[in-house]
Amino acid sequence: MRLRVPVSLAALAQAQGEVVSRGQLARHGVTDASILANLRAQRWQRVYRGVFALFTGSLSEDSRVWAALLWAGEGAALGDFTALRVYGFVLAEPDPIVQVRVDHERRVTVPPGVELKRRRRLDEFVHPARVPRVLRLEDAALHAASGRRLVDGFGLLADVCAQRLTTPDRLRDALVDLPKLASRKALWSVLDDIASGAHSFLELSYLDRVERAHRLPAPRRQAAGWLMGSRVWRDAEYDDWGVVLELDGRLGHDEAAGRARDRRRDLVSASRGRCTIRNGYVDVTELACDTAALVASVLRARGWPGWPVGCGDACDIAARMTAYRLAG
Repeated sequence: MRLRVPVSLAALAQAQGEVVSRGQLARHGVTDASILANLRAQRWQRVYRGVFALFTGSLSEDSRVWAALLWAGEGAALGDFTALRVYGFVLAEPDPIVQVRVDHERRVTVPPGVELKRRRRLDEFVHPARVPRVLRLEDAALHAASGRRLVDGFGLLADVCAQRLTTPDRLRDALVDLPKLASRKALWSVLDDIASGAHSFLELSYLDRVERAHRLPAPRRQAAGWLMGSRVWRDAEYDDWGVVLELDGRLGHDEAAGRARDRRRDLVSASRGRCTIRNGYVDVTELACDTAALVASVLRARGWPGWPVGCGDACDIAARMTAYRLAG
């Protein structure tokens, strides 16, 4: 690091992504004149008013986060998606905006790159030991989910649980303390679904649009098994009729190695008398009625005594099943 600061400040700067506030510099004996000299010499750069990066060039994500938090001042905390990233949550597309929470009474002009939200009783929802100061994981996840389209929010909560950062029970406990949270009732319902074993947005969509909408029987979800000495998990199994359901929505399914593992799993299931149904995003989101008809046809062919129902006036599932049977 190209630091023109006392040694006593070096460790603090390193822990904060090489970003410090004017107040921190002053407490370590760095005067305004020294700050100005380093800026003019282009050894440092001003990120926000009163916040400086002790280097030049692009800021890393860590530096951007610390800069926003130091700008917000004492008592501020990281929230929503920024907080989730601190806990290790992996986002498909990282958000360039740093989300910060401050006390409800704060009134400030927000700089570019920062999203500021005000929160009553903020200290009650902050993690007691994490550095940087950040909301508790469950609180951050629920607020992030409630601020998105419902389907995206449902998927976010499923992904947070699938990445084993928390559990549906912990999220429900946190939701009890958020009586005014937007979409609270819907989020409560989806947490019940996640607890039942639906670990991804695709699984939740199958549960809602295919299974429940057409009154198909409920499978055993996240069924454990073994493949060549390794433990594997199947999305769902209809044990009574020897049918395995796999929902291929993860990126790994697009890779050659992933496809090879899928084929091997299907062959192992077939050797044990079970057939495998594979559905992707299009099957579940755009062709839900057709998919329900096909799944019902397979289940009935293997002994299911029930019969599906249409999800609406335009869903003649019996006709779809007949068409598929004649086509075969």
